[in-house]
Amino acid sequence: MTMLAKAECTMPESYSIIGHTLVGANKVLENYLARTNLLAKSAIAKLRLL
Repeated sequence: MTMLAKAECTMPESYSIIGHTLVGANKVLENYLARTNLLAKSAIAKLRLL
């Protein structure tokens, strides 16, 4: 999931690849998504575009 997030895949794209439902994908995210500096910086950059 971390690699998919780094690739900026949407949630529907991500759970289509990993084969989970939306609910299952969210559970996977809660447990396995590494909260990296790169992802945080990407989110901040997107907020600044608003």
